[in-house]
Amino acid sequence: MKSIITDKAHLWKPKALEGISLFKAQFQHFAYAKHAHDEFAIGVIERGAQRFQHKDRAYIAPSGSIITVNPGDVHDGKTATSSEYQYRMSYIRPDMILTDLYGSKFSSTYFDSPVTFDNELSKGACAVPSCYWNRIKIISLNLRRVLCRSLPVCS
Repeated sequence: MKSIITDKAHLWKPKALEGISLFKAQFQHFAYAKHAHDEFAIGVIERGAQRFQHKDRAYIAPSGSIITVNPGDVHDGKTATSSEYQYRMSYIRPDMILTDLYGSKFSSTYFDSPVTFDNELSKGACAVPSCYWNRIKIISLNLRRVLCRSLPVCS
């Protein structure tokens, strides 16, 4: 008997993480229309693959990919196959990335590419989701690593 996939999503704002919203979703049929966020969107594809348009360019992000979307970047999203995909995202206010998490400023505040391949980081994020998604210290360490790999200049 074939299992029926139910699209589901959950957004929450932990009290201990002021300025950060967390999101977890599993979709097979749902597709996002073009939209943008006021925050940085940073997350990982945990299972399956996502297809999306970002700044009028097509991308496919397979399992293990890290997704990074700048504030104001128009994008959409849907499954890349006939199967489901599952992902987690953090939506982080820009002022937090600039100073609050690290006490220093980046000379550039935007990601070059919306998809980064870093197996070590993405596996760590999936292996300890309760720590990664619920503790600001671990989020800040992992986020700094993603930022330093993705931004053109990291100070």
